[in-house]
Amino acid sequence: MLGPSDSLDRYLKGLSAGALLVIPVSGSERPLKGTTGLLDWRLCGLLSRLIIQGKISGADGEFTLIPVRYHHGSRNLLCVGTGKRTAADGSARRAERIREKVSKLGFSEVYFIDGFCGAKELASKFHGLKTGWIT
Repeated sequence: MLGPSDSLDRYLKGLSAGALLVIPVSGSERPLKGTTGLLDWRLCGLLSRLIIQGKISGADGEFTLIPVRYHHGSRNLLCVGTGKRTAADGSARRAERIREKVSKLGFSEVYFIDGFCGAKELASKFHGLKTGWIT
């Protein structure tokens, strides 16, 4: 039986170099929980270290692009600050800001962690790109 960690590993290994994984980071959630917390664990605490160092705060409207090495390949993460609210408290304004930022970055594939409110609907706003979500 596969657990959440196995699914995440398969997903990360399968990402192409042109893909971007968009993840929510709360300004008030410590330690990180859910799929974001699992991702942090699989990356040996990289996200937690960046938070402790003050390079990521999770403030609403914060966007941080992080290239990471994972299993002999490069992966790209976009941390989106959700403020004191959780990612499930998403708003249309946040969704539009995410769409604008991701469009400017020029990735050919965009995937969202299903912690975002309306991740499926958000993914549908990216016309012409390969999109999806991971739980």
